[in-house]
Amino acid sequence: MKRSRRNKPLPSKQSGKDDSIPFHREVSAVQIHYDQMSSALDWKDPGRVRSTACHVVRAWLGMEAAFIRFIERNPARLGLGANAWRE
Repeated sequence: MKRSRRNKPLPSKQSGKDDSIPFHREVSAVQIHYDQMSSALDWKDPGRVRSTACHVVRAWLGMEAAFIRFIERNPARLGLGANAWRE
């Protein structure tokens, strides 16, 4: 029986070293689906492009939801502050 991709852990959860990086799991999910969509574009497969584009959007929305949860859980005084790097 073949396991679906949905049940596989993301690379960031396989090692404990990336747990301290905010949103690493969500960014990894977006990157995985983006790479799949890029591959589908290379193969000129419109059905697969549509499918993977939906997965990219879903992963991006998951990252936005994680960011909103992060903001809601942190007090205002613990914001980025003056020492933050400009993005």
